[in-house]
Amino acid sequence: MVTFIEQTGAGSESGSVNVEPDGTLTAVVGSSTQGQGHKTMFAQIVADRFGVPFEQVRILQGDTALIPTATGTFGSRSTVTGGGALVKASDETIERALDLAAQELEVSRTDVEWSVGAARVIGAAERSLTLAALATLTAKSGRSSAGAASDAPTGDVGARFIAPATPVPATPVPATPVPATPVPATSVLATSSAHSPHPYDGNGHGAGSLGASVIFESPLNGPTTSGAYIALVSIDRDTGHLSIERFIVVDDCG
Repeated sequence: MVTFIEQTGAGSESGSVNVEPDGTLTAVVGSSTQGQGHKTMFAQIVADRFGVPFEQVRILQGDTALIPTATGTFGSRSTVTGGGALVKASDETIERALDLAAQELEVSRTDVEWSVGAARVIGAAERSLTLAALATLTAKSGRSSAGAASDAPTGDVGARFIAPATPVPATPVPATPVPATPVPATSVLATSSAHSPHPYDGNGHGAGSLGASVIFESPLNGPTTSGAYIALVSIDRDTGHLSIERFIVVDDCG
C-alpha cells in the first residue's frame, strides 16, 4: 500500500466578468484549457453564481489583448485559481448590480437580493431588474462604454468555441531589438475593486461597464489533495511468478 499527498491550486489567477447589453455574461480568465474541459467548468461556475442558464455565459481565454495577467494551466490549479477568480468577479458584479437596482427601484439596499438571474425586491419578487436591464441602466448612467450586443467579442458560448471574427495581422519584428520599457504593476494587474476597468480593448467594452476584474490569490498556497494505491498480489512458491489479484486506487480528485 502506498499513500500520497499533493499540493494543488497554488498561486494566483486573473478573472473578469462583464454583463453585455443583451444580458449575456462574458467571462475572461487567465487559465487556458488544454483539452481538460475548462471552458465547460468555467461557464458552469459563472452560470451558477448568477443563476442563469449555462448557454448565457461566454468564456474567453488565451488572448493577451484581453487578459491583464495570467499564471496559466498546470499542477491541478485551474479550478481552484481560475474558478476562484471567476467566483470573486461574479460576486462583485452582483453586488454592484444590487447597488444599482436599489437606486433604480427606490428601495433600501438591504431590501434587494439576487435570485434567478435578476435583482429582486425581497417580498415583492415581481419588482425586479434583469441582467440586460441592469446593463442598460449602467450605460445610461454614463458609467459604461458598452456598445451594441453585436459588438460583443466572440468566444466560448456555453463552452462552444467560436474563433475570433477578424484575424490579428502579424507585426514584423524589427531588425534591431527594442529595449523593454518597464510597465508599472498597477497598469498591468487588475484589482479586486468592483470599479476596476474591464480588460476589454475596443468593441465598445471598457472601464465602467457592469462587471468586475480581480486577481484571485489561492489561500494557504493552495489546497492539498491525497490518495492511496493498494495492490493485492500472490506469488507462486515454486516459480516465484507474481500475479496481481486486485489493484485499488483512491484519488481525491476535487
